[in-house]
Amino acid sequence: MAEEDTTLSIPIDVKVTSPVWFACSVESFRQGIGWSHLLQVEPRPVASTPGLYEVAVTIPTLPLSPGEYSLNLFLSERGAEGTFVPLDVRSWTYGNDLAFAVAGARFNLGLSRAAAVVVWLLAVGHLLLWTLGVEYTF
Repeated sequence: MAEEDTTLSIPIDVKVTSPVWFACSVESFRQGIGWSHLLQVEPRPVASTPGLYEVAVTIPTLPLSPGEYSLNLFLSERGAEGTFVPLDVRSWTYGNDLAFAVAGARFNLGLSRAAAVVVWLLAVGHLLLWTLGVEYTF
């Protein structure tokens, strides 16, 4: 089976009139080891006017082992000195990440891909609630 990249469409609702930058990451925590940074999508401009947008994120083939992971999302604007100023963040460092788990036998790539599709569908559902401003707790 050929290895394939996955492209996700993430909805965002921009409320500001300045350029907005998007970044995301996937990380995992292993007790006794710490956080592992598995995927980083560098900040990129996605909007400059208020409105609803979709951000396409291409994820290179990354078979995930069974375990728990954190999807972190960042919307920012550029400060006067070129630094990123957060507008909205979903991250374990803020306590509001989009946590997901991959189940199955280690190195079962077919199962990992199927689990990844389910995880991303759940993540997009959470993002829709986030975009619409719906408050929810787990």
